[in-house]
Amino acid sequence: MSHWKFQNPVEIRFGSGCLRTVEEMLPDAGSLLLVTTAGGRRRPAVKDLIDRLAPERLVMIDDVEPNPTLQRLEEQIGRLVDLDVRVVVAVGGGS
Repeated sequence: MSHWKFQNPVEIRFGSGCLRTVEEMLPDAGSLLLVTTAGGRRRPAVKDLIDRLAPERLVMIDDVEPNPTLQRLEEQIGRLVDLDVRVVVAVGGGS
């Protein structure tokens, strides 16, 4: 039997006002990936988060589409491969 290790440090915050706590989750280095839709980007709480973060620390995918194909997901992943993303914030969705 081969040996392996799996580490998945995940923290999920959900609910009203949780976007106001994002900065306390960010490490000193690295970027935050914000995943949303174009409509989600226009929400006041999301606009506030974008304004609070330093532009050089924010990576955004705001063209999420419903039920994306595998090809579309691979394209999105390709945009992120060389970035030092440490935190992912996903806003919106429902399915």
